[in-house]
Amino acid sequence: MTLFSDSSHLSLFCALEGKEVWRSVAISGNTLAAGAASGSVSFWDIRSGAHGVLRDYFSEDVTQLTFHPVSRNVLFAGSYDGLICQVDSSVELGDDSVLDVLNVGTSVSKMGIFGTQSQLIYTLAPTEQLQIWNLKTSAKVADFGFELLSLLSELTGGETVNYIVDCKYDAAHDTLLLLAGGFNGTIYVFECLDDNHFKYLFKLNGHTAIVRDAWLHPQGHIAVTVGEDSMLFQWAESGANASSASKPSLAPSFSNSQRNKPY
Repeated sequence: MTLFSDSSHLSLFCALEGKEVWRSVAISGNTLAAGAASGSVSFWDIRSGAHGVLRDYFSEDVTQLTFHPVSRNVLFAGSYDGLICQVDSSVELGDDSVLDVLNVGTSVSKMGIFGTQSQLIYTLAPTEQLQIWNLKTSAKVADFGFELLSLLSELTGGETVNYIVDCKYDAAHDTLLLLAGGFNGTIYVFECLDDNHFKYLFKLNGHTAIVRDAWLHPQGHIAVTVGEDSMLFQWAESGANASSASKPSLAPSFSNSQRNKPY
């Protein structure tokens, strides 16, 4: 797949004014956004190469970018300084383009928009903390601080949860799933409940080292994980669980149906 029609546009995307680009890159339609270690966010029009920069809103690295799944011109940018800016990329960049700023009070390492109306956002911190915010009211819905890992470990029946992998939204069942891990490669899956508690669902055994990232199919029937053991696992539901309409859509009978070395 080719994104750029000529090398001049490609050089614009790669240069980013000489600033280091973190993993924060997002595309919506013809708009590409990239966050820089300088605290700025650059926007390009993929068709024309037109370039704009949003500056002076972040004091530290921009680590996460995601476009709203419904309002596709609205970008959410998260930073290590604890701010999440809601930016309208369809207007001139500046004060008028910044629709809202959430101060989550801790560094943003991962985030994602979810909910039946895409009205909620979760944020994860490098210190293994989880927050959930309502985007319509800018109100904090849940805040799990430094006690999160201890809380999750208690739910596993004595097994130690060492870190948070990510959260994934199961749209088919309107469920936010939290994926956590042990240093031995075990993946623990929890359901985030409406009363600010968690329900332990099951664990996945296969990896032998820290799991760094995960992907969940929108309908919840397939998951992919990748870890420091240089393994990429595809997990698939089996038997009756695959057709079950009850929560959760993921099932304890996941199996490593495919195992590949990605690098």
